[in-house]
Amino acid sequence: METVYPPRGPKSPDGGGREDVLLPVGGATVVVLRGGPAPWQGKPAAHFTQVEVEDPDVARVTRVPAAELRAPPLTGSYTDVFAFRVTCLRQGKTSFQFTVGNTVSATNKYCHM
Repeated sequence: METVYPPRGPKSPDGGGREDVLLPVGGATVVVLRGGPAPWQGKPAAHFTQVEVEDPDVARVTRVPAAELRAPPLTGSYTDVFAFRVTCLRQGKTSFQFTVGNTVSATNKYCHM
């Protein structure tokens, strides 16, 4: 069986998308990503998300709870919306990588991310 899910990508609260963010030191913004695999049916505990910051001395990335996402089009019952607050800690350039997927199990022999 092959599964298909929406491609992961950036979304802003106004419905657009952006990949680069420029922040002053001490500044912060919310980056919203949508898409990726949903929890495997019958094995929701196997679903995982992970965030890695290339240079954590330059930026801090923290998850924004779904309850704080109130701006359209991010309301409703979306289970594939992930929001992060990115805060600039010092001058520099960095990136962060977000991974979402399901671990391999007896009913899901392939780990898709």
